Amino acid sequence: MNFVSARYLAEHGVPRVDYHLHSTFSDGKNTPEDYVTSAIKTGLDEIALTEHVWRTSEWIPRFIQNLKDLRQRYQYPILAGVEAKAINMDGEIDLDKKWMPQIDLIMGVIHRLPSKKDYTFINRSQIEPEKAALIETEATISMIKRGEIHVLGHPTLDYYRCYRERHPFPLEYIQEIISEAKKHKIALEIAGMWCNDSRLLETAFQEEALISFGSGAHSSHDVGKINRGLVHQALKKTYPNLEW
Repeated sequence: MNFVSARYLAEHGVPRVDYHLHSTFSDGKNTPEDYVTSAIKTGLDEIALTEHVWRTSEWIPRFIQNLKDLRQRYQYPILAGVEAKAINMDGEIDLDKKWMPQIDLIMGVIHRLPSKKDYTFINRSQIEPEKAALIETEATISMIKRGEIHVLGHPTLDYYRCYRERHPFPLEYIQEIISEAKKHKIALEIAGMWCNDSRLLETAFQEEALISFGSGAHSSHDVGKINRGLVHQALKKTYPNLEW
């Protein structure tokens, strides 16, 4: 896995990888093989299929074997990954622990605002944005500290889907999340074309936190779609003389 810091990006540019793809094993439109052939055609060096997963998912061994077969057939590096949501405030994720040793990339995400009780989620529309941001921050940090994930997927995305840009995620909470991710060597994802808050990118770059790149594609036609312009713009705040 090629997780990189701002210094790497300044010297080498955005790596030719895509670590956030969904195939027909979860809610994607295309098969894993379709993603492999698209990635090769696009010129990517490595990809990860990060399927939505639940603790009840029993298809994981079949998924892992399918990707192993594709690696051998195409002689191409493809990682078996999952995207698992936090299910409580303790940062537990929606993945059976028995599968963890077999999975190459575990992406932890906040899809819904968790509570103290497993699978009991808080309705964001019924609380103030500041409170929602605090709960999300605490749950995210708990997830990081458990040490079960490799990537923090699309941080703050779920918050902005609800509140949009009219209520910016508090900067001090962003800083806390990035500080914990750096401390525990968890990569922060720059997801596709999305970023509602350039402060998150700028802070991650300034702190030299690890970064993971993924398109979030649900179609093989979108493999490798990363907003390099957005990355460049944020990175120039740290490296004003950046050329690429």
